[in-house]
Amino acid sequence: MKINSKALIISLLVVTFGACSDKATSQEKQATTSSKADNEGLTLIKNTCYACHNPNTKSHDDIIAPPLIAVKKRYSMAYPSKDEFVREMTNWIVNPTKDMALMRGAVDKFNVMPNLSISKEDAEKMANYIFNNDIEAPAWFAEHEKQQHGNGKGKGHAGQGGRANAWMSEIALVDGKKWKSDDATMKHIDNLKQIIAENKVLDDEAALKGLAKKLTGELDLLFNDCTMEGPDHNALHKYLVALINKKDMLRKVDINKGWKVVARIQEQLNDYERFFQ
Repeated sequence: MKINSKALIISLLVVTFGACSDKATSQEKQATTSSKADNEGLTLIKNTCYACHNPNTKSHDDIIAPPLIAVKKRYSMAYPSKDEFVREMTNWIVNPTKDMALMRGAVDKFNVMPNLSISKEDAEKMANYIFNNDIEAPAWFAEHEKQQHGNGKGKGHAGQGGRANAWMSEIALVDGKKWKSDDATMKHIDNLKQIIAENKVLDDEAALKGLAKKLTGELDLLFNDCTMEGPDHNALHKYLVALINKKDMLRKVDINKGWKVVARIQEQLNDYERFFQ
């Protein structure tokens, strides 16, 4: 049978262009859907969040809640992946409680945000918008951040570019469900808190090393007494590795940096009950 080559080429071109057209149409639909979701998320944020998180405040003294750009930075530090970020921010918006607060300093200063009775669907739209888009910052924010946190590194990084809190993303809660802890581990965590509380006077590097030794002794007891296993134990291991790394830094830093490390240790110990029950 004789094949008409010209007709074959035309047919192939029609099929190819048709496929490209279908693909372009699909991409356009996805872009339209994404744009619509973003618009809905921004509208929800303006209607429900700007009353307290207004980006148009004149100075840091005028705010009654942290700016949303600061909230995004803190959540991005703890939950770098989109799925984690959206999940945890959604959980917070739907049910804000002191125990689940990620920004402890803000809660201490402004108290826990009120429960606004926002649906999970709307909260997800807001969280997705915040993750996907640049957030408007108050005019004073950059200078304030530079003064307070050292060129934008942020409080609590301890000069590690965010690695100090990497454990938070590694043991991120799923739908707010905490890891299970045993009684012995909880007791030793309380003992570690007590050691920090009883060693507030740190005059020199020798005192830092002495504190590190006491913490090491209690951590050794924790490991010996722990009966946790499975995923819960794996989460505890990641938590403790981060804690031990901070504790070991006390043997290496001067007294000025040592105070900052002690503060980070205390903050992580206080965060234990956010992740374990």
